[in-house]
Amino acid sequence: MKKSIYLVVLLLFAMPAMAQNTETELFYPAEYAIIDVGMLTAVGRQVYQNGVRLTPDEVRGLMAGTNALAMYNAGLRRNRNGNIILLSGVGAVATGFAVGFLLPHDYVLGFHPAVITTALGIGVAQYTTITGLVLKGTSRGIVRNAVDMHNQNAHTSSVEFNFGFTQNGIGMVVRF
Repeated sequence: MKKSIYLVVLLLFAMPAMAQNTETELFYPAEYAIIDVGMLTAVGRQVYQNGVRLTPDEVRGLMAGTNALAMYNAGLRRNRNGNIILLSGVGAVATGFAVGFLLPHDYVLGFHPAVITTALGIGVAQYTTITGLVLKGTSRGIVRNAVDMHNQNAHTSSVEFNFGFTQNGIGMVVRF
């Protein structure tokens, strides 16, 4: 019994010990620079245009037909996969605990089966937590890169209006 208590305490303290920074700093996009009218600004995974937060469908509509759309979708997909992996870690602990109580109550190496399967679930949860956080953290950069790519394409595509010679004589020439 003493061994199982030590094992549970050790596993409970193993997960918080992996945290490197306990202070969290929240960033609220109260002020950010509007580069140009119509340009997009990314704050985390949120996209703004002229100070108005856009929904993902609105962003997809603006980025339609560009390479930035594929990158934006990849960033959102990576964030969604990170959420799924994080939740699967919580499910691993609950499943391990439940399976332990469903097994016969024969002690294995002096431990109750619920302690062993819960410990395995906690171990899986640690790895899924790390993987999920990495996926969620890197998704922000992908969304920002997609917004930058969209802004560069929007800036380089311009329309020129000139007066000059056309096929039908002299008139206004429009070049894209």
